[in-house]
Amino acid sequence: MMSDLPLIFLQTGAGWRPDLFSLLLGFFVGVLLTVAALRSFPLLRGYWGQAINRVQETQAWVRSGVESRFQLETAAYVERYHLGGSWATLAAIFVEPRLLAQPPEANPDEPDAGSSPEELHYLWPDLTAGVALPPPPSVNLRQLLLNGRRTLIAAQPGAGKTTLLAYSAHLCATTSDTGPYTFLLPILPAFVHLGDLPLDAPELADDPVWALSRPLIARSNPLTAPGVDKLLHDKLAAGQVLLLLDGLDEAEPEQVTAVADWLARIFNLYPDIRMIAAAPSQGYGPMLTLGCVVSGLLPWHMGQAEQFGQKWSEALDEKPLRRGQYWRPGIPPLTATLRLWQRRAETADPNAAVGSGRRIELLEAQLRQRLPAGENDPEWLAPAVRDLWQELAYQM
Repeated sequence: MMSDLPLIFLQTGAGWRPDLFSLLLGFFVGVLLTVAALRSFPLLRGYWGQAINRVQETQAWVRSGVESRFQLETAAYVERYHLGGSWATLAAIFVEPRLLAQPPEANPDEPDAGSSPEELHYLWPDLTAGVALPPPPSVNLRQLLLNGRRTLIAAQPGAGKTTLLAYSAHLCATTSDTGPYTFLLPILPAFVHLGDLPLDAPELADDPVWALSRPLIARSNPLTAPGVDKLLHDKLAAGQVLLLLDGLDEAEPEQVTAVADWLARIFNLYPDIRMIAAAPSQGYGPMLTLGCVVSGLLPWHMGQAEQFGQKWSEALDEKPLRRGQYWRPGIPPLTATLRLWQRRAETADPNAAVGSGRRIELLEAQLRQRLPAGENDPEWLAPAVRDLWQELAYQM
């Protein structure tokens, strides 16, 4: 039976004739497949190269030390640490502030000491924000970071204190061996909010740094987290930590005292630690016992406001607004930011003067803007809810 198979195949193939249509169709299909393969090869090669690069970057990240990973994670954490973080990175919209220089020391031999117009900025910073006074001595951000002192940034709410701290952490985490901030290369930024510090934990009895390391570990990658505590202690011992403390301006007086006591323990162990803290305009007295100096944020001038609007228009790829539509002299940066977004969302009369309307209207505009598309009138923006927001704001 098996010996008959070749004969069957020969008999079957003897009557076969080529089909010209099928031959041509197969030829054209083959040509098309070849052309498609040749055209897609560069694209496939690009995808393959991207995949290889990602694998190599991941391997380099895993092999790098704890400090390198911590700096990268800190940079990623703070780049969206602002109200418009869903639209632009911090570096893209940051406007460098003007900071008050160290207050002049009173001369006891001068009977009128303390009465110069410049010193009014230190005595009543909120009231002098919108008054035409001679410009006081100021420093820039680089000078602030170069200063070896512990500094309290005392300013009114919305003046940009948190944004300043976050950008300082960004500079520490991303600085290179070239440029004006090379002195930050060995510095480890410890950017924390007061509300994240477990200051009542029993572990603080043995190690006050434990409270500082907890929030840093909590936001670290699982591969980085186990080494953060040791890294922090090593950097503290070397005097290479910049503590950026946010939220002190939101604390009750007894909380400020508790924070000052906790910091005093850390400073006694590590006297070379640097600190920049966001403080209220008043009520920071307990912090002065730590050797802190007081600075403040001067209100924006026209150039800063113009730069602010230009940066946001570039970040959003939109036509710039006129400066008068979102800013006027004396208003804090937060209010200017909300008004710029309000104009962008077209939730206000374009001919209205800047400064008209209540802050609750700005808040409502932001809530509407952050809703998913299609939900233009949600129930939680009903008048009763709006009144609740306003009453809550008054009580706070």
